[in-house]
Amino acid sequence: MAGRPPAEVRPDESHTSGAMGKICEVWVADLAHWGDWHVEALLDDAERSRARALRQPDDRLRFMAGVSLLKRAVARTTGRTAVSVMIDRRCATCGGPHGRPRVVGSGVQVSVAHSGARVMVALTEAGPVGVDVEVRAGDRASAVARYFLAEDEPVDQVDDVLTYWCRKESVVKATGEGLRAPLREVVVSPASAPARLMRYRGRVLAAQMVDLVVGDGYAAAVTVLTAAEVAVKVSPAGALVTTA
Repeated sequence: MAGRPPAEVRPDESHTSGAMGKICEVWVADLAHWGDWHVEALLDDAERSRARALRQPDDRLRFMAGVSLLKRAVARTTGRTAVSVMIDRRCATCGGPHGRPRVVGSGVQVSVAHSGARVMVALTEAGPVGVDVEVRAGDRASAVARYFLAEDEPVDQVDDVLTYWCRKESVVKATGEGLRAPLREVVVSPASAPARLMRYRGRVLAAQMVDLVVGDGYAAAVTVLTAAEVAVKVSPAGALVTTA
């Protein structure tokens, strides 16, 4: 992946760093065109409870859409029905329902992200995966940049800040540490350069990383923890609408 330009959201387009690379699928949904996906029908009791606990309707919709998109994508990959896909979100530290999602009974690695009108799911068998997307908001991002940027991560323009954030967030989601990992210790390549993980908490960590273009006003990135070459295939979520 390293050395490749950002991936555009086009059906069935692959971005690869090697001819024999493994695949990471990224599905992108635009909530403005979500339509009737029978979202709630795919939620289990715990997921419905979590959705009800979200006070803001937009947050509730993004969470439910993420669940629906994830289960439909897994169903397409594994040959199951979407309603039969079970997701384990138990935190490895405290046992709460907010840990890295794991597909019960499958070796497929998954990650979910949502921000604004974008919902994204990444799936791969190449290694643990993390995906992140954020609405670009220069003033808000710049205000907290000093808390997560390393000294050797230059900012040449305001948009660079969220490029760094998405890259780092995708890494800590892949490792499963989340924001327990100090982001200043997750060092990535300069925002103007191809995405690459340079150091993770003081050590070298094998990872493939790529920036994703998912529409104007958004920054996004995906990371797969593997030394192997990986192809990133980005598709609009509408292709999953027929997955029952």
